[in-house]
Amino acid sequence: MKSLNFKYKFGLVGKGISHSFSKELHKYFGNYEYNLYDLDEHEIKDFILRKNYKGLNITMPYKRIAYNLCDFISSEAKEIGCVNTIVNREGKIYGYNTDFFGFKSMLIYNGITLKDKKVIILGSGGASLTVQAVARSMEAKEIIVISRTGKNNYGNISKHFDADVVINATPVGMYPNLYDEIIDISKFENCKDVIDIIYNPLRTRLLAKASLCGKNTVNGLMMLIMQGLEASNLFMGKSQEISIDKIKYCIERNKRNVILIGMPSSGKTTLGRVVSKELNMRFIDSDEEIYIKYGKTPEEIISAYGEEKFRIIEKDVILDISKLNGVVISTGGGVILNDENMINLMTNGTIFYVERSLNLLDKNSLPAKRAGNLESLYNQRKKLYRKYSEYVVDNNGTINEARLSLINRVIYK
Repeated sequence: MKSLNFKYKFGLVGKGISHSFSKELHKYFGNYEYNLYDLDEHEIKDFILRKNYKGLNITMPYKRIAYNLCDFISSEAKEIGCVNTIVNREGKIYGYNTDFFGFKSMLIYNGITLKDKKVIILGSGGASLTVQAVARSMEAKEIIVISRTGKNNYGNISKHFDADVVINATPVGMYPNLYDEIIDISKFENCKDVIDIIYNPLRTRLLAKASLCGKNTVNGLMMLIMQGLEASNLFMGKSQEISIDKIKYCIERNKRNVILIGMPSSGKTTLGRVVSKELNMRFIDSDEEIYIKYGKTPEEIISAYGEEKFRIIEKDVILDISKLNGVVISTGGGVILNDENMINLMTNGTIFYVERSLNLLDKNSLPAKRAGNLESLYNQRKKLYRKYSEYVVDNNGTINEARLSLINRVIYK
């Protein structure tokens, strides 16, 4: 049994939570200790009933277990059937569900309405129960819960491709399983809003693909912040005046990567090094990472084994560096030739296209010589750079002008 140190009066209880943002988040709320407690199922009941805490947040998969251990349960927690926050008051356990407040606040913050809409909710666990309750409160026209079995399942989900809103309330796609995805969002042609309650990574494969389909996407970070603030208010027994926007910015600033794409000799590496130093972020060049891992430069690999082999190696390296947080990544010019590369880079990154005019590119560079016709290569790739980028950085002037353009986007976007 994992003991709860007496000095740690608050914390998060769950399974597989080592990558949770909650410990970091609660530093913004109050002057109290907050720890993560990763417990097995046979440990959870005794852990809670020992009451060696002032308050706990409860996450997957223990929300329903905690519900049954409470002496008093709030009305919203009773409606949902699970708790995510418990407070120890003079030996009695009070249970709440601040996820309801967090999820609803997240929708309002992002300007998303559910009234008179068909809403698809992926998953039927404790998180799903909360999302269903919010959808009812916001007067959704139709609420469809998709589970592995039952009337509405992943095998017959095609009958709901007309949904207006899709919400993922499962852990599919959560770090470190970034490659996992639950549905093909491109099939939902009528869907305008795609929401994922996962916040690590900042953009799951579901959201990345939805974004490429032109849909509005929202991750679970604001839900985490708002439910955490409500939980902290319960811990402290008072409301707190806190800048939510500032907290969101600070967390994203520490977690989000800056991804630079563009033609060879467009200045990605030079710009990346300058910007990373100013932002105090680690700089990574994907071509350099390939050399570190395989002992050969991209050109040497292509010369020895062909471009197809190189693209396989590049994809492997891109997957690895995509899992990092708070770094500046300069990519090879052909990274955009593989959709998987870009989806992986999008999970924790904002993608910037470093654009330089054809006449300013180095026609004698090895990639240019290999292509034979630089103009043809430029025109072909430019469409892909624009497809995958969220912002364009003009690098036809000085490096300082490009630096300011990128820095302003990162800080003020």
